[in-house]
Amino acid sequence: MKNFIFYLTNFTIKLLFYFLLILTFYFALTSVNLIVGDNKYFGMSTTIVTTIFILVALFIAVIILSFKKIGIFLKYIFWDKRLVTSLIMIILVLVLQLLFVYYVHPAIGFDVGAIHNALSETQSAETKAYYSMYPNNMYILLLQHLIVTHFHNQTWLFFDMITILLVDLSALCNLISVYLLNKRYIVGAIYIHSLWLLTFPMIIIPYTDTWVIPFVSGYLLCFCIIEFGKCKNIYKYFATALFGISLASAYYMKPSSVIPAIAIVIIQIIFILKPSNMILKNKIQKILLYFSLILFTLLSFGAVRNFVQKQKYIEVDPNRSVPVLHFMNMGLSGDGGYNPKDALMMGKLRTKQERIEYSKEKIKERLRDKGFFGYIKFLLKKDSNDTSDGSFSWQKEGHFVAKEKQTVKVTDLTSTIKSFVYLYGEHISDFRFIAQIVWVVILALILLGDTENIKFKQILRLGIIGGIIYLLLFEGGRSRYMIQFLPVILILSSLSSIKALKNIKNIFIENSIKI
Repeated sequence: MKNFIFYLTNFTIKLLFYFLLILTFYFALTSVNLIVGDNKYFGMSTTIVTTIFILVALFIAVIILSFKKIGIFLKYIFWDKRLVTSLIMIILVLVLQLLFVYYVHPAIGFDVGAIHNALSETQSAETKAYYSMYPNNMYILLLQHLIVTHFHNQTWLFFDMITILLVDLSALCNLISVYLLNKRYIVGAIYIHSLWLLTFPMIIIPYTDTWVIPFVSGYLLCFCIIEFGKCKNIYKYFATALFGISLASAYYMKPSSVIPAIAIVIIQIIFILKPSNMILKNKIQKILLYFSLILFTLLSFGAVRNFVQKQKYIEVDPNRSVPVLHFMNMGLSGDGGYNPKDALMMGKLRTKQERIEYSKEKIKERLRDKGFFGYIKFLLKKDSNDTSDGSFSWQKEGHFVAKEKQTVKVTDLTSTIKSFVYLYGEHISDFRFIAQIVWVVILALILLGDTENIKFKQILRLGIIGGIIYLLLFEGGRSRYMIQFLPVILILSSLSSIKALKNIKNIFIENSIKI
């Protein structure tokens, strides 16, 4: 009976995962980002950059298939010498990151600006009202305040550099996790992470989306050390402490980012049902290890909670906080994302109960208006909005770059770089196209990779399922909210890379030779 439940639950997880993944892959392939030429959706057009990108990709594919010696040479560079090549590649990407931020570090508006402004102005009614309504941003503000207090620097360039450090730390943790699980995949992981970092301009946005991912990558790495690491127990106990700190920080930075940790708990429970030959001594050691993990996690949550709730930096009114139902309500409106009318009502209504009742009524109203089939259609559209965009909704927020014109005339290196990322930049469509190709590749590697019931892969799959379902139920509507789940996606893509490449080779190269 235990075996039946074990295999049934694993099969169900995989079935749901691949159903959602196929949908995501389809949405990514049909994204408006892949339109070449005039794009009516954005009112912009790709340029010669995209044309060259496509021609070079086709040229490389043709010469690999047509000229054996060139194929052998490329195999020597990217496979036989893969470790050296991949390391050179990621070092170049890190240099490009620094150059990008050095030349492009604008002031950012919206919530990011609200946090940055509060580093110097805490007494205004507007600032107090914002943090009273959205206490979820208090933790990142307090962390940034500590950094400013220590380094005496609060420029946008400074915080963008810190954001680079945090994003790259996330990548490093992911790579170590892959190495611990199976070092055969490390080179593929470096290639994948290099491509991702190369097309990730969010490093100029010092906000919870980017600041939370090193904590997510951190607790995933700690779990790998605890569960799969071949090291002394003292290091594993140290990892339990870091797990607790990372998980608590992730939760108070962005609550939904703990979904992969919930997946860890569920899969651990499921795998208890699997027959085990572990000796009694090892079982006792493992029980003690996980008891330590639970203890450190509880202590960490208590410490971070105390740090946030007892802060004296900004005076806030907890009675003005926005209820969770508000975000579910917004998730049912428009494209499933931010709704300014609902947000305005949260500010107008005086009591928390009134805000809860308003959200309840709007949820009922919107579900009633949609009907059953209308709601299913809405969810499919929202899923596309949540997961399809490989640029992670870059500039979909609108004019979030404050104090600068979004129309860029290319005259020098700085304006050239800005033209790829500013709202009306000449090459913004080229950036979206290339970023979308990278996203499609990452998804394709997962889709064409292994399907076995390996514990950590099941954790990653369930984490992605949980992330997608969460965004379907709450405020979403844009793939920016997928950034918090990128560590899970990137690690799974890395662990799927070798099998996926073999399958691609069998499908395209060997079949083309037969033809």
